[in-house]
Amino acid sequence: MVNNSKNGPIYKLADAKKLAQLGKVSVVGKYARNDISDLNWDDTDIATLFDALENRHYKNSHSYKLSDAHTNDCDAYVIHFDYKTMQENKYSQDFYVKFAISPSGTLLLIFSCHYSR
Repeated sequence: MVNNSKNGPIYKLADAKKLAQLGKVSVVGKYARNDISDLNWDDTDIATLFDALENRHYKNSHSYKLSDAHTNDCDAYVIHFDYKTMQENKYSQDFYVKFAISPSGTLLLIFSCHYSR
């Protein structure tokens, strides 16, 4: 589940994809919920996005402060993704997704999911 190296993603992308395919997704925080709502996406759409992600889309990893009491380490990926065709398209805008995997490894936590702002 977790990459212990100091460089690269914290979480294995294959694990995130598997959780997305199983519908084990929790959209965390007001902004992320608004992002998903604005896109009119459901768990199937999120799984399609994660299917399109590859290691080359990895941008960075950092801590994400959800509230004063909760901070999560997360990975950020950027892909040229067309929400109409639901696939990568080099002519589409940058699409950002920031996520973590729960400590138990049973839930994909989405902190951000949006086009370039």
